[in-house]
Amino acid sequence: MDVDPKHLYCDFIRENLREWKTLSDSQFEFELLRGLTNEVYKVIPKAEYTVSPPLIIFRKFNENSKLVDRPQERKLFRQLGESDLGPKCLADNEKYRIEEYIHSKTLYGPDYNKKEIRRGLARAIAKFHRRDIEWIGKRRYLPDDLANRELCKPFEEKCDSEGVFDEKQKEIVKKMKEITSPEELEFIQKIVPTDDIVLSHNDLSNGNQLLLAGSDEIMLIDYEYSGRNFRGFDIGYIYQQSVFTPNKEAPFFKVQDGNFPTDEEFIDFIHYYIVFSDISAEDEKKLDQDFLTNDEKVLNYLKENYEESEVERRSKRLLREAKIGALCCCHYITTWAIKMYKTVTYNFDHFEFAKEGFERYLKYKQELLQSPQSQ
Repeated sequence: MDVDPKHLYCDFIRENLREWKTLSDSQFEFELLRGLTNEVYKVIPKAEYTVSPPLIIFRKFNENSKLVDRPQERKLFRQLGESDLGPKCLADNEKYRIEEYIHSKTLYGPDYNKKEIRRGLARAIAKFHRRDIEWIGKRRYLPDDLANRELCKPFEEKCDSEGVFDEKQKEIVKKMKEITSPEELEFIQKIVPTDDIVLSHNDLSNGNQLLLAGSDEIMLIDYEYSGRNFRGFDIGYIYQQSVFTPNKEAPFFKVQDGNFPTDEEFIDFIHYYIVFSDISAEDEKKLDQDFLTNDEKVLNYLKENYEESEVERRSKRLLREAKIGALCCCHYITTWAIKMYKTVTYNFDHFEFAKEGFERYLKYKQELLQSPQSQ
């Protein structure tokens, strides 16, 4: 007789949270949250039971995912939580994790380009990039991923699998498969920056940013794909992902191109990113409380602390890097979604997501090839 997986989840919680030990399975309430790789639940005891902590996040790792360095992710999760840059780990093993529940609003695509949110995201990403974690290797840098054929094989094997795709899908997948070809590797090696490498989140999808309750602080969560990368990757990635928002009907996402910023809006983001990339934690505390809302404050700060030519040079470079980051995001969407297709049971059409990512990859590639810096 099969054991109800929720019973195993309850057992793990009881074993690791002292005040939850006496609760029976029926006294747990599980609310499934949106997650594209793992099963993620908000867990609370029924109303008549008082325990501490009063609610938690429970995560069941996807055991079939070959894309995640799980030991690295678990170690990084703990380290960032201990530094107050992420939720604290309350308990974990190779299958499950109990996480601190953060009272917050989960941000999604339409939120990202609201002025104050955009600037708060610039601060949060810059602070993440400032972290110096020496033991993390360079493992999500796209040219390296493609050069290492072992990382391409699962995608290519899935493309060639029998009985997975219908005849119409097979024609599309045949074209998609070219995204890991030697020709594409050569293009990516030429266009992706090789310097100014930072600790990068690498998965700033919808829902992986929290606006903390009663604050203008934004916290980045879910570090499964974190590693070394060029600065613009996270910037382009978050805004490309903002175009895809959840939907209740198939394919369970919708495309909203208006969420992608204009160049002027990108430059606004970049100005704040520059400030928070360079400033010390101590000096950051000295900034006026309205620094994110007063348009003049950041411009005056830049004039007082930088040469105008430096700001212009860094802004232009980061704007182009962000667009390269959007292209890389679409490459990952294509390969990741094909690998995930028909391997998980939740409502999300990974094939349509891969198709959308592939079409955008081709679009951004053409735009970058036609830009003056590519001539």
